[in-house]
Amino acid sequence: MVRRDFKDYRLVDIRVWFDDATTGELRPGKGVSIKLESLPEIVAALSGLIEGARDEHSKSR
Repeated sequence: MVRRDFKDYRLVDIRVWFDDATTGELRPGKGVSIKLESLPEIVAALSGLIEGARDEHSKSR
C-alpha cells in the first residue's frame, strides 16, 4: 500500500507487485486506487464483513 497524489486527488494505492522476468525489476500489477477521504468508510465496511464472517464461523462450530 502506498499513499500518493494524482491530479489533485489524495489516494491510497493497494497493488500487487511482481518481478519482471525480462528486466528483473519490481513492477506494479493489478490493484486499486482509493480516494483517501473514502478510506474510513471502506475500513468500516471491511470491519463489518470480518465481524460477520467471524460470527458465521463461530456458529458453525
